[in-house]
Amino acid sequence: TLASGEPFNGPVELKKILFQKQDNFARTISERMFTYAIGRSIEFVDEPTMQQLTKSLIQNNFNSTALIKELVNSYPFRYRTNDYGRKLDVI
Repeated sequence: TLASGEPFNGPVELKKILFQKQDNFARTISERMFTYAIGRSIEFVDEPTMQQLTKSLIQNNFNSTALIKELVNSYPFRYRTNDYGRKLDVI
């Protein structure tokens, strides 16, 4: 049973439910990856990036490689700073 109360029986039914909610699913994946990669919480100024990551993920059929490429090329990732305001080097 999902947190929303929707029951499912096995991975096939779960996939059907997630496909019906693919916008929310894509947004959640994008947010989690962004937060991990940037090392901070999402802020209001990150909304355009979040929309682009979500759109890209859906357009690329949830391809994780495409999401990672989009993420590392995003402005917040490329210009992230540490707690002291210094730019972090991208490896």
